[in-house]
Amino acid sequence: MNVTRKPVHIFFTEHLLYSAYMFVWVMLAVYFAPKLLARYPSVLPPEVGIWVLPALTMLPIIAVLYFWLPFSAIRLWYAAGNHHEGFGQYAWRAYAAVVFGFLGIWG
Repeated sequence: MNVTRKPVHIFFTEHLLYSAYMFVWVMLAVYFAPKLLARYPSVLPPEVGIWVLPALTMLPIIAVLYFWLPFSAIRLWYAAGNHHEGFGQYAWRAYAAVVFGFLGIWG
């Protein structure tokens, strides 16, 4: 993780791309997990299977929202200070603050 990357690179590769990865993972889990659970009931009993689908869908959401986005927002905050002055710096830092605000970390 190179902190000297520009904020626009951090935004596109970490925020947008990983959000797209999360969306694809959740869609695949929602589509395939019930089919696999219904097809192989002897492998996983229904009492356990009802917990597998929420786990497969919630783990990537929790990982991206509560671990990766705050970490990359901190990196974005520092990268804005290293690469921009004036309005660009404040715009990127405002975006990082909005990410934290939506997560309930600030305020």
